[in-house]
Amino acid sequence: MRRAEGRTLEELVGRVIGEKGELSGIRPIEPVLDMRGVVRLIEEGFGTELNPMAQETLRDMRRLSRMGWLLGPVLWMSAFEGLYSGFVWTEGRRVVGNVTVSECRGGGPGCWLVSNLVVDPAYRRRGIGRALVKKGLAHILSQNGRRVILQVRGDNRAAVHLYCEMGFAAVDTLLEMRLPGPWPAQPEAGEGDRSRYLLSGGQPPAGLPLRWRHHDEWYDEYLLSREAVPAGAQRVHPVECRSFRPTWDKRILRWFGNWCGSAREFRLGIEEKGKLSATLTVWAARRRPYHRLEIMVHPDHRGKWEGGLVDRALDLLYPYPRHPVCVEAYAAHQELVKALESRGFVTDWELVQMELDLTKRSPGRPDTGGGAGYGCAWPAGAGVARWASCGEGQDGSNGAD
Repeated sequence: MRRAEGRTLEELVGRVIGEKGELSGIRPIEPVLDMRGVVRLIEEGFGTELNPMAQETLRDMRRLSRMGWLLGPVLWMSAFEGLYSGFVWTEGRRVVGNVTVSECRGGGPGCWLVSNLVVDPAYRRRGIGRALVKKGLAHILSQNGRRVILQVRGDNRAAVHLYCEMGFAAVDTLLEMRLPGPWPAQPEAGEGDRSRYLLSGGQPPAGLPLRWRHHDEWYDEYLLSREAVPAGAQRVHPVECRSFRPTWDKRILRWFGNWCGSAREFRLGIEEKGKLSATLTVWAARRRPYHRLEIMVHPDHRGKWEGGLVDRALDLLYPYPRHPVCVEAYAAHQELVKALESRGFVTDWELVQMELDLTKRSPGRPDTGGGAGYGCAWPAGAGVARWASCGEGQDGSNGAD
């Protein structure tokens, strides 16, 4: 890390900002003191971008932030503990920047995750975001970290440019797609077998060997998911048996939702040669303002079933309110993306996964400061290849720094 007059970069920036004589700069996060400030920053930085599930998590964090001295033991026992292993930038008593640094179980030994990088809008373009990331990477190196993973919105060019300068490369892209509501209630005339919405009276579209999927087939779903979900995505969100095993409380919640009519879960699958090759799960809602789909196809069978699975999903949703229909698709699964787009789905946002291999770093470069020798590589089908070069005069500070 560059030094001047015996001070690191973040210390110099803190000295410039801290003109009021109060302590300013980077320090490890202290959950009891900083949680309210961190929640406020996340709301300001990501509030409009969060999906409904993430918004619910943020509401839970806001409630926890009001618990005062009880917050420490509650965090220790809760799923939020990992969110508070990182660093904050303070200006006096105000938290103006945050980065979360945590071990990434799915990536194996030495794999770490950098997340929740956010800077107060009033303090951007001052090098705070860059200093927070560098502090996080220095901490990871001190813990013998070997790989660093992060996720960033594809349209946040300043943030992507910052990460590219530090040596990160894009490995995958997750697309959040949506069929805007209200969508048509009847098939469009003249489309024949390619009708956008197949109203088949509860029967699968012709030629699609779909059958209802039983909860006892959870292990087959687990094996399919391990093949269908990209390896990079599994490093961030591991595919684990326990996520598929139908525990008694999950069964009760599903049964209650179906019984009261607030939500209905449809589970279908395609079996070939005794193995599950594709699954379709539809969560149809009456009170919730959106429906949700999940489609998985084994890589060996892609290009055969995607269009029919989307049609069948919309067929199942026909009796329900014309709410928007949400689905996630990996950019590498082009057959599914094209099937969704041909039926009116649009991409709301792209979440790019970027990784940094710390074992390939040059000696004497512990600060991960970027510069010569670092580039930005976009894999085929990454979803953001329309601007493959990050060196377009951006300084990496607008919205990320």
